[in-house]
Amino acid sequence: MFGEMEPQTKVEKSHIDALVASLEFKFARVEDTTVTGCWAYLPNGFKVGYGESACVDPNNFNEADGQKYAKERCIQNATNKLWELEGYLPKVTGATSNPSICFDEEEIQSKESNRPGFRFYESKPTIREAYQIRVDDFFEPLVGSSESSGRMKIKIGGIDYTFAYHEPVKAGDYVVFLTESDIYHCNKEVFAERNII
Repeated sequence: MFGEMEPQTKVEKSHIDALVASLEFKFARVEDTTVTGCWAYLPNGFKVGYGESACVDPNNFNEADGQKYAKERCIQNATNKLWELEGYLPKVTGATSNPSICFDEEEIQSKESNRPGFRFYESKPTIREAYQIRVDDFFEPLVGSSESSGRMKIKIGGIDYTFAYHEPVKAGDYVVFLTESDIYHCNKEVFAERNII
């Protein structure tokens, strides 16, 4: 069936990361409760994850926080499911799924970020959400606690973001958004090596 092709015996983490980056999320609140649900779908519509959040006191309910925590749990659930599915696939087909099914160039270009000012870039081998710093952007290092060391604040699309940096930040560089707690600086040259711009 596969001719001379050697069957695949390992699933690369980069492959799972690429699939996770392709996920689309849908949210719903259970009526009259503080429960928020989040569902994760691959671009082909296949559901691979679910997560939910809730708070004890209805007066403390915040829709954005509910979605944030439900999405975090959903991503973890989807990641586990993708490892399971992609681990099974080589056993029956000799290979993992084809990433090109998940990443159609036209679809990537038409996909819009939920964060104003950010856009999606196809990287090698995943998709990253990033913002290219402009000359007129205002960013400043955080000062005060030891936790603020190596962290900087920037306003993008009217929203303040805090990101990690390890070298001077300049216009043309990128702010890469992975999760709410993992936002980092990447210089223009390194970003261009790792992504299709």
